[in-house]
Amino acid sequence: MVQLAVLVRITSSRGASLVVIADLVELPARVRGDRCHGAPWSAAAFATCEERDTPCARPTNESRALSQPMRAALESFAREHAAAPVAYLDVGSLLCDESECGTLIPGTDTIGIFDHNHLSDAGSFYMWPHLRHILLSRGLL
Repeated sequence: MVQLAVLVRITSSRGASLVVIADLVELPARVRGDRCHGAPWSAAAFATCEERDTPCARPTNESRALSQPMRAALESFAREHAAAPVAYLDVGSLLCDESECGTLIPGTDTIGIFDHNHLSDAGSFYMWPHLRHILLSRGLL
């Protein structure tokens, strides 16, 4: 959190807000969206996680429980520095449905996370209207 405190000083000295965004979701170890579902740029496009006995998703409640300590720490940091201002955004749930968090955009067959925690282009396009809405509703845009 020391690095975040430095960022608070930098942004507040410039009259800006610091927006802290939690990690996306907690996926099973070494899961990659391109390997789970195939992608034209991937050498492993035809090797699915099922063929390797590796799950491509994790139950939503388990994913949220695994990320809870970091989310709680970031949320607490944002509350402590609210006057700076610091805003905390938890967007991980946007990539989960009622039952699981995985590499696909919920309700689609589109890869939203292409490796263990980076958004694909499609994932970014899926997220931006949600982020815009959150930022607007908090007066940050």
